Amino acid sequence: AKQLLTHTDTRVACDSVKQLQASWKTIGKTWFKEDQSSWNEFRQTCDAVFARRQEETNAAQAERQAILNQANQLIGVIRDLSQQNFTDASAVKTQIESTQQQFAVLDLPRDQAKGLQQSMQNAVQAVNDKIHQHKLQAEKNRWQVIYSVAKELHGFEVSVIAGKSNEESCEAISKLISSNDWPKTIASALQSRLINAKNLTSADVEISNKKLRELVLRADILAGRESPEDE
Repeated sequence: AKQLLTHTDTRVACDSVKQLQASWKTIGKTWFKEDQSSWNEFRQTCDAVFARRQEETNAAQAERQAILNQANQLIGVIRDLSQQNFTDASAVKTQIESTQQQFAVLDLPRDQAKGLQQSMQNAVQAVNDKIHQHKLQAEKNRWQVIYSVAKELHGFEVSVIAGKSNEESCEAISKLISSNDWPKTIASALQSRLINAKNLTSADVEISNKKLRELVLRADILAGRESPEDE
């Protein structure tokens, strides 16, 4: 039994101890004092073997729980991202990748691995969906600004023809065009119209409006967007 105290496999050691205990019961009658002394020593040795096994079991359970806690914490990080308003999608994606890498190296318990992996996938998908929606909304907002500036430019052109234009309006529109991240073709068309506004006639305005509408419609088609009804 004492040899089992240093056995590398505590499960095998415990099984062997149980067999020795069963064998002890088959031993015939002995002197009481000698029997009691030997039994006490044998029992203490057996208890020590079982104690080693229990320590290993407790340590394994603690490690298992620590891994589960870490896995759930990482899943929680991704879930929290889906509740945020994204101002930098690339930074969010970088954080997702980093979190997934940390999750991937975890030695997940077999009986929990599939469920945890599915939870992580669901959390990541929720964030990606949110990023996609944010991107669509940002694109929609950008085009709304384009339409708004185009209308302001049209109003400026009308005022030029009517002899009521002013330089401040021209500068304000120019700043709006140059300060926004727009498709180059749209920005160029608007700037060109603004530069040529002082020499416009009503016929020129109609031609320019038609060209701009066609350009915006082409951009909408390429992007898979629906154009406003007035376009």
